[in-house]
Amino acid sequence: MDVPREAAIIAAASAACRRASGRVMGVSFGSDASAMTRAGIPTIIFGPGSIDQAHTADEFVAVAEVARAARMLADMARRFASGEGAE
Repeated sequence: MDVPREAAIIAAASAACRRASGRVMGVSFGSDASAMTRAGIPTIIFGPGSIDQAHTADEFVAVAEVARAARMLADMARRFASGEGAE
């Protein structure tokens, strides 16, 4: 998905990622969310776990990673809703 770096969702997600882990990382995975981007809705994909376990017969995500992702999503939502964006 090609979402401008200045999009509010990118600023909010980047700030939340930096705050939680000190890093921001993009990947080149496919998703149905690309349809939203094509429709003009800036969209990101975010979630816990390792791509090595994703979509496998024994897929799993550690509970601690789910909890951390939930905190990050709450931070992103707060930033996005307030227009705060990056720190």
